[in-house]
Amino acid sequence: YIVIGPRSQQEVLFHEFTHYLTSYRSNAQTPTWLEEALAETLSTVSVNFDEVKFGGAPNRISGFGTHGGRPIPLARLLSDIYETDRTKANAYYATAWVFYKLIWMSDDEDLDAAFSNYLEVYRSGERDPEILAGSFSTYLDDMDQRISLVARRPRGTVLELIYELPLNKVRPETIELKKTDLTDNDFYTAIAPFLLDIKNYDKINQFLNPENSRDRPLSNAFYALARDETLSIERDYMENLVGITDPNLEEYLSVYSQKEQSRYYSLLSRYFYPEYLEASYDFAQQAIVLDSANVEALLKLCLISLKRREFSSAKSYIDQAASLSIQNDEVIGISALASLLLGDQDLLKKSTDQWKSYFKHNENASDYSETISLFYNVGTEFIKADLIENTPVESDVVEDILRAGSGVRFYDLSGLKPFLQVVLEKI
Repeated sequence: YIVIGPRSQQEVLFHEFTHYLTSYRSNAQTPTWLEEALAETLSTVSVNFDEVKFGGAPNRISGFGTHGGRPIPLARLLSDIYETDRTKANAYYATAWVFYKLIWMSDDEDLDAAFSNYLEVYRSGERDPEILAGSFSTYLDDMDQRISLVARRPRGTVLELIYELPLNKVRPETIELKKTDLTDNDFYTAIAPFLLDIKNYDKINQFLNPENSRDRPLSNAFYALARDETLSIERDYMENLVGITDPNLEEYLSVYSQKEQSRYYSLLSRYFYPEYLEASYDFAQQAIVLDSANVEALLKLCLISLKRREFSSAKSYIDQAASLSIQNDEVIGISALASLLLGDQDLLKKSTDQWKSYFKHNENASDYSETISLFYNVGTEFIKADLIENTPVESDVVEDILRAGSGVRFYDLSGLKPFLQVVLEKI
């Protein structure tokens, strides 16, 4: 989804669509500042009858001249730590755009070499701010001065240049987009799965069921799950709410679309996992029948299959989930965990590479990168040891690993090192 408000609609659309092209349609790891620089560069696209123009100054660049704003230090930009403060974020976007345009239009071979070296170090998995900045060699101070100068006085510099391409030089590709004008209530319902994915339970409660009523079953499923996560409500509440013993459950849900019904069943599957595996498995299967692209249901089926030691089925489910949504943090984490039990080195590498990319916006990016590298190294040794095949069943390696892994929150790595200790004890 791209949600666009009433102002600057075209600029926002092209900015966000560029993120779709660079992040979701490419396997290359792109530094955060470079993603934003590309998005800002293409946000000014205009299409005429026979020509495409882009690269003009985006709105945020005006902050350098009229509001006393200053470019952020290049070392901070290269460190790949995203600015969340609104004022600083605007300077971050603008500085990224200026820096990228200077590089793009430069004929300085040393500068090109420094930039290439930085990208090589970044794509090797390095996230330490000092090392990333240092990989740009001695150009930091010089580039800081150049950026400050052109930001204050853009007239006559490359910042004024506009890229012009004949339409016949642009490779055509058709992308189907559906535009929907949403009421507030429609918007809240549509965004509920996103809120659930990022675990913003307060917003779910606020949007979907502020009065705690029971007249909207789908909304209440989100609400009940949120309440269970935050307030540990009694299980009877969920059972009574969804009418699991009600023979008319399918009719009860028939007013919803198939995707909404699928989402509903996957929530039930999550709710009953891991205490009631049969119920969890059945609900996940129902979810997949309704929507074969339900990633959450695929993950539950993968985990249950691993517990049952049905490894070929688990492999099929996790491969499907990864092909649909490898950027999702839960898919990344469970892929990494499953790779150990499946003995899949390729899956381990793919998931840990994505894991590092997922955390690149975090203030603790370097710490996370180190921890994920440790997971990869431990995982490699575990796969080599082939413990699943070479250890007696009574030692219950699978159950121990799954039990330890279930305590890991893959969006918060504080619990990962104790998990790795359990894995090390098995090697």
